[in-house]
Order: sequence, then structure tokens, then C-alpha cells
Amino acid sequence: MTLLRMRGADRQAEESVSCLLECQCDDGSWRAPPILRIPRPNVLLPSEQDRHVPEDKGLLTTATVTQALCRFQRVQERRV
Repeated sequence: MTLLRMRGADRQAEESVSCLLECQCDDGSWRAPPILRIPRPNVLLPSEQDRHVPEDKGLLTTATVTQALCRFQRVQERRV
């Protein structure tokens, strides 16, 4: 179930959008803590690896946040 379909979703979604916009970096990107698990080529069971790395330049996080904000905007425009 997405946030926009839940009871009280408007307020929660608007608060989430505000939080995302407040976290935006000066260069327009968003950063995330080191959460990517990229196994070395010789690792057979990546799920057992506990090495996490940061994103290079935050592209994945920025793309994900941008997509979420665009979806929120489209939903809001349909309601008008």
C-alpha cells in the first residue's frame, strides 16, 4: 500500500515531501548513508556480506527522491 492511499495520507505525504525538500543538498542532490551492499566478485552469498558502501555522488538516492516527488505532484494535479 502506498502512502498516498492510506487514511490521513494527504497530511503524511505533505510532511514527507517537506522533509525530503529540507534534506536536499545545495547542489540539488540527496545523500544517503552507506547502505549499498555491493559484493566483491568472489563472494558467493551476498546476503552474508555485511560490508556497506556509500553511493558515488548520490545518483541512486537523487533519482529515487525525484521520482517520488514527481509521483506526488502528478497525484496532486489529478485532484485539482
